[in-house]
Amino acid sequence: MAPPKKTVCVIGAGESGLAALKECVLQGLEPTCYDLDSDIGGLWHRKESYEHSNTPAVWPSLVTNNSKYNMCFSDFPPDPRDPMFISPEQLMDYFKRAIKHFDMGKYIYLNTRVVKVREAPDHNLTGKWEVYTSPNDVDSATIDLSRCRKETFDNVIVCSGWFKRPYYPDIPGLKDFKGSISHSFTYSDSRHFDKKKVLVVGNRFSAAEIASDVANLAEQTFLALGKGTWIVPRLFRGGTPLDYNFSRSMVWSTDPEFDFNELVMREACGKMDHFGSGVGCKENPASSPVSISDDLPVKIAGGKIKPYGHLIEIKGNSAMFQEGNTIQNLDAVIFCTGYRSDVSFLDLKIHDDDGKMDMYLMAFPLNRKHNTLAVVGYYGSDGPMVVLGENQARLAASVMAGSHSLPSQEVMARSVEFWNKASYARRPGFHKYGIPGFAFMDAIALEGGFYPSFWKLLLRDPTLAWYTWYGPYMAAQYRLLGPGSQWEKAREVCYIGYKEGLQCIRHAEKKMVDRPDIRRRRKTRIVRLLGLSVFMQCIGSGLSPELTAPYIKRLKSQFLAETQILHPTRFKEENSPSDFPGSVN
Repeated sequence: MAPPKKTVCVIGAGESGLAALKECVLQGLEPTCYDLDSDIGGLWHRKESYEHSNTPAVWPSLVTNNSKYNMCFSDFPPDPRDPMFISPEQLMDYFKRAIKHFDMGKYIYLNTRVVKVREAPDHNLTGKWEVYTSPNDVDSATIDLSRCRKETFDNVIVCSGWFKRPYYPDIPGLKDFKGSISHSFTYSDSRHFDKKKVLVVGNRFSAAEIASDVANLAEQTFLALGKGTWIVPRLFRGGTPLDYNFSRSMVWSTDPEFDFNELVMREACGKMDHFGSGVGCKENPASSPVSISDDLPVKIAGGKIKPYGHLIEIKGNSAMFQEGNTIQNLDAVIFCTGYRSDVSFLDLKIHDDDGKMDMYLMAFPLNRKHNTLAVVGYYGSDGPMVVLGENQARLAASVMAGSHSLPSQEVMARSVEFWNKASYARRPGFHKYGIPGFAFMDAIALEGGFYPSFWKLLLRDPTLAWYTWYGPYMAAQYRLLGPGSQWEKAREVCYIGYKEGLQCIRHAEKKMVDRPDIRRRRKTRIVRLLGLSVFMQCIGSGLSPELTAPYIKRLKSQFLAETQILHPTRFKEENSPSDFPGSVN
């Protein structure tokens, strides 16, 4: 008789929770997934009201920052008919297709609050956990554990999310502001700001996108950028998606910070002068705010959005700035100033008072006798969180299933110190965890044994090895090698992703531009080079000027005729043959 499957409680059914649930199913565990919301998807689930929501809002114009090939699971590719950047509704459809494909629906329980997770009485011996749950319609402030449902699990994977409570900066006079005050956490529509003067405070992703959205209807939009930001588009040079421009050759180069700064500054300043406009930072992009927006530069240049610096005070309906500027008659202020995490249900301290966490690969708390609790997706990053979360979940499930063992505490402690320093260097002060996403994805894969090694791939498919190292990151690359690999399927998805580009959005006949002007220019250059070559040969052979003069005369005439055709304004009739270089009189 086969031993009973190990049980796992997965907390949260967003992108990380679904990844954890999938991996538990694939690796032979018995999962149970609880989510407070009325549907799966986490922050991608659009709600009618966000007044009492536990996840940030999404709005109609929102699309993903990463391409669809990095907004999917490694073993379940996106729909080929989806555009390169997908909407929350399209991503929700993808998640529901994945639930059906992996038969995960029977494990998910919605509208269920996880009230408490604590060690079972025999935890020291077994590593088990007690999980207390209650229906979501019960007031959380009055919940009594004795009236909750109690279950015991062998393992727990926490996927409740990083963005839980909106953070408001302490601005003098804000409480006395006469207009409306809101946060990006509840922003779902620009109609509330029609014909109003609106101040948006923030310098990262949500601030850039919400300011652009509000500016479509507002009388005037102002953007308090603090120390500034680097605004990059979703489509980089050549029309490639943003995430297609990050390769392993860049991330693992001898100086990845330089390469990152050069790439971001080139793309940002290619769309708008960040220095002359005042929106840029004194620090380089690797250690300063970066935002993603296609509309913001145009709306700043067109005056629909006016950028300012540090907001220091609110007086009545006026905003005062450190640089000495003042904005008057404001109707609304929207704070896009980040979030605070919340894992108060967990009877285990996983971070210090300053936010610093000691967790191996941001998943396993250090100094635990049993690695039966993992935290997935509990940090901020510039990488694709769907892929990051799946890699963490894949590692966690393999540890809990007993197919993978973590290194010693000493080795894990050194890794924790390294990634904490990397994060702190990018976002100093409170540990907000701006993890370098692409490098971190590979670090997790190296530990889990599913890193797409260039040398191993080179033996099987040299072209694929080249693409994997010098081409873009893709989720499917993590299914090419190692435990749970699907070589043929993953290889096919990778090649499609490399070659598809923007063909997925084409609904018209593909057209190639005919450029006869280029052919004419090339012909002219060839004639000139041949003529110059013959002339130099004549000079070098010692021929007399009398013998070379007829040829030079014909060459001059051809030069004059072609120049008049190609550059009529540069040549006047009075130009004489003697003006031609190398003339012989």
